[in-house]
Amino acid sequence: MNKVEDIYKRITRRLPAELVADLPKLTVLFIIWVCVILSVAYFASNELYGIRDYQTKEIVDGNKLQKVEPPEILEGLMRWDGPWYVDIALNGYHKPHPTDTPGFETNRQVAFFPLYPTLIRAGLKVGLNPAVAAIGINILLSFGCLLFIYLIALEQLKSRKLALRTSILFLFLPASFFLISPYTEAVFCFFSFGAFYFAMKQRWLTANIFLAFCTASRSAGLIVALCIFLYYLHSHNWRWRSIDRSVLFFFIAPLGTILYALYLWHTFNNPLLMLDAQKYWAQSIQPNILLTLWDKTVDIVAAIATPGYDSFGGDYGKEWINLMTWGSFVSAGVICLWAYLRKNLSLPLALYVVISLIFFISKGNFISVNRYTLPLFPVYLLLVFYTRKSEFWFTILLAISSIIMCFTLIQFSISYWAG
Repeated sequence: MNKVEDIYKRITRRLPAELVADLPKLTVLFIIWVCVILSVAYFASNELYGIRDYQTKEIVDGNKLQKVEPPEILEGLMRWDGPWYVDIALNGYHKPHPTDTPGFETNRQVAFFPLYPTLIRAGLKVGLNPAVAAIGINILLSFGCLLFIYLIALEQLKSRKLALRTSILFLFLPASFFLISPYTEAVFCFFSFGAFYFAMKQRWLTANIFLAFCTASRSAGLIVALCIFLYYLHSHNWRWRSIDRSVLFFFIAPLGTILYALYLWHTFNNPLLMLDAQKYWAQSIQPNILLTLWDKTVDIVAAIATPGYDSFGGDYGKEWINLMTWGSFVSAGVICLWAYLRKNLSLPLALYVVISLIFFISKGNFISVNRYTLPLFPVYLLLVFYTRKSEFWFTILLAISSIIMCFTLIQFSISYWAG
């Protein structure tokens, strides 16, 4: 027992005292959240409609099928993008092959950045089941995300109580279950939150090391790097003359994407192949975001108003989720701009949210973008800040968010909705 206490003291010695004091609460909260996610996903995949996603146990490997047997408790989370990441971890990136779209050939896998599959492969090296490795890594990183979001909230809101509230809200956001699903959300959030936290502490080398991993996990990592550079300029009062040699650390930030592009150039003779592959996933840049918002609004409303849709799942359920996604995007942008005008949010953090939302909307559809709101921590910092004087309104906010989370998780687990 003394050895365990000694190890705990060594680990927590350099952590902020507030985090150490609240660490037991955060740990219990995290365990409860993981149990809720696993329970709802298990119930949905086994009891609702008897649906089984063909992707769960079969992963495309060229023209073959690679068998994966996830434990039953994890089966409801092995959906959609998850098998693709596991396939890359098992077999690497394949050569281009014809797709289901006539006249279009690509390596659709290269749309998935390499950091997460690399971490899964590390789990496979120690003998873990692929699904256990994929989800286990995300559970560990999700706990890291929780600690970072607590520290960021503590830094910005200057209150242990509000930092705990922010942590609770983060875990029960509508798309939070993607953190432990075999997606890149946990990886991206961990390294982006870490980068922002160390930027707030003006530890620029550490922040840029985190950014390098962030840009190796998703293309949006470059947006994080840009906004943290703006945060750097903000910390120097936007005066170029006050900038010192620490600015050179920002050459580290894009290395993740650069190294991936060099790999694609060497292997497939196209350093931008990851952009070409996005077309297969119906995500191509549409510069007129106002037109995109209008078109999608009309489509969603028309679908919801159409008689005969399944009131729980199917198209009707997906369109309601798309409507919530649309609303959350617009609300997030408005909240951050309002907070900036009222001087409740710094310009770099407001720009991080706005630029990210423009990037997501410019992809031309709302397929699998609901989860992209997870890294936008300034939004839920502001939600906690604006409800700080009312336990009632924070409880209502948390309850609504939790209900939506369970609803979207059920839709995901029965393969009606991709995220």
